[in-house]
Amino acid sequence: MTIEEKIKEIAKSEPFGHMSYVFEDWYGADAALSRTTLPAIIAILPVSGTIRVANGRTYDAVDISIAFVDKVARDADGEDNAAVYNRMKAVGVEFIKALNASGYFLPIDGTINYQVLCEQLSDIVTGVMFTIRLQEHGRCLQ
Repeated sequence: MTIEEKIKEIAKSEPFGHMSYVFEDWYGADAALSRTTLPAIIAILPVSGTIRVANGRTYDAVDISIAFVDKVARDADGEDNAAVYNRMKAVGVEFIKALNASGYFLPIDGTINYQVLCEQLSDIVTGVMFTIRLQEHGRCLQ
């Protein structure tokens, strides 16, 4: 399975199964949101990554952004936006824990950057985007 397939598998599992899942670049994700039931997990196509080869094994690592968003009222006030992005941040933390528990990747550890998204997309959504490095456990070369 690819890294993207592994992320999707986790996104479709409990406790995230009630959320929609989108895997796109930013433009495609923005367009897809209008056809997507919210809340949603958005995995943005990796902008970069590395492949390391050692002892006949490959190690793929990607720098990926994963956003957790939900609908808010147009021109929502600070308290309404804060309630949504804090709820989505908590979901994001649980998702990162699920990534770690999956055994697919080396543990995500240390400081993790996130950005609050408030009404920055075409649809009126608020949420949190985490930027993380996912590194697979080594796979044998074929």
